[in-house]
Amino acid sequence: MRINLTELKRTSDKAMTYRFHEPCQPLTLGADLLTIEDGLNVCLNIGLVNDTLIVNGTLQTRIKVCCARCLEDFLYPVNIAIEDEWIIADNLPEHMKEAPDAYLDDIYILDQEDPNVTERVMEHLIVNLPMRFICADVCRGLCPQCGNNLNKSPCTCQRQAADPRLAALAQWKSNTVE
Repeated sequence: MRINLTELKRTSDKAMTYRFHEPCQPLTLGADLLTIEDGLNVCLNIGLVNDTLIVNGTLQTRIKVCCARCLEDFLYPVNIAIEDEWIIADNLPEHMKEAPDAYLDDIYILDQEDPNVTERVMEHLIVNLPMRFICADVCRGLCPQCGNNLNKSPCTCQRQAADPRLAALAQWKSNTVE
């Protein structure tokens, strides 16, 4: 995803919209393998204010992931709003030139006039993904005894106290209910 800043500077209103559809390789995050099904659909509205690029846009895709409860694969829809500030390295203010790394969380520093912004878009994607993917709020997961997917069929396993030290409490509870 390359952006031609020379073209942006020549426009009268100093603003342009860029649209990209990029295929993407599978991502590995921890133990999860994320397959991006539709590629990355990115729309960026970029405005030039003084020497700073103000970026607003969206990132849309669907990712094939595994549910953390039932271990079934499903497509996770992604619709992310992107808001960012970019600045060309040559135009950095003096106070930022001394320690540019201190500003990397707030401002993306571009090192050329036609930057490839794929890395920054991927950062937005990764930061906005959940820690665990759940296929549905009502996902019942797997039976802890037999491993049956409880979303597909009920389990016939006997439910036991999770901790054998609590068995006396379970027996006391059953005696008081009767």
